[in-house]
Amino acid sequence: MPITDRFGLLLTTQSAQSAESYNLAVDLLLSANTGAETLFDAALAADPEFALAHIARARLCQMQARIPEAKEAAGKARRLRDHASTREQGTIDVIALTIDGAGPQAMARLEAHIAEYPRDALALSPALGVFGLLGFSGRIDHHEAQLALLQRLAPQWGQAV
Repeated sequence: MPITDRFGLLLTTQSAQSAESYNLAVDLLLSANTGAETLFDAALAADPEFALAHIARARLCQMQARIPEAKEAAGKARRLRDHASTREQGTIDVIALTIDGAGPQAMARLEAHIAEYPRDALALSPALGVFGLLGFSGRIDHHEAQLALLQRLAPQWGQAV
């Protein structure tokens, strides 16, 4: 049976324990709750080559303003990128570019990525919120842009969240 994330997307890990810890950690990350770091550490202990767990940990560190740690974790994900699926590679690209401070490039990569993977919540997360790629884009209409993005993706999400 394939190993998937909470949104039905395949995960490139052979470790059910790593996937379970990763999924629980992403739930906490996306809901801004505590405890994700310990779970990402557990996911990586079970599968040190799980690139998506490295980039998710990088996103957590970035959100906590722990930029040197975020860059280190993003670097690990980039080094393991070839072991990841095409979808996971896109997520790595989006988040790593965000951490690099390359907002316009990250947003362009995100737009291409969600055209193919509209339910990739981890990749989508840097674009949203007051401090997200759109919020900090300098666009006067950033609220409207966020709404338009979410309305465009809503049919792919349905009641599954």
